[in-house]
Amino acid sequence: LCDVRSRPCLKTSFFADGLMDSENLTCRITQVQIEDGQLVQHKSSGRSDATFRSFGEVSCLLPRSPVRYGTPATDEGAVAHGMLISVSNDGERFSDELFFTVYDSVCQECTQGGDCVWKPDTCIVRGHCFGSEDPNPDNWCQQCLPDMSNTTWSDRLVNNPPRFTMASTTITKLAE
Repeated sequence: LCDVRSRPCLKTSFFADGLMDSENLTCRITQVQIEDGQLVQHKSSGRSDATFRSFGEVSCLLPRSPVRYGTPATDEGAVAHGMLISVSNDGERFSDELFFTVYDSVCQECTQGGDCVWKPDTCIVRGHCFGSEDPNPDNWCQQCLPDMSNTTWSDRLVNNPPRFTMASTTITKLAE
């Protein structure tokens, strides 16, 4: 379980029995999509070198998750994303898979296993998560206003143009 608001979620450690500090220690990661708490689509599978931490702990580098990556204007995002992680001492025979959830805590409350619940007063725009009154990163004139829409940007209710101000009405030229 990893919240992208707390850390980048590009590495994880876990405990397993029968680990060996070998040059072939390997992690296998299969990316899956989470929708309504269900694993619905297996995406690409890949491998990464594993780092032996101790007799019972190993860490794996993870691929970048679509959670909080890019902006709604440039990329389809995800508020929660899953990975099935397994480990091998020889690079051939892998352990059972462990489910790992990456999520954005602004919009989701998640538990291990991919059970995620949408938080109220938030917006999910093209799979990206925003809190109430957060601005559109690509257009400051729009913001997340969940009472108007929680799936699209809304125009700012107060969007006055800037005004120039002066500290005083008298301009004084300083001597050189």
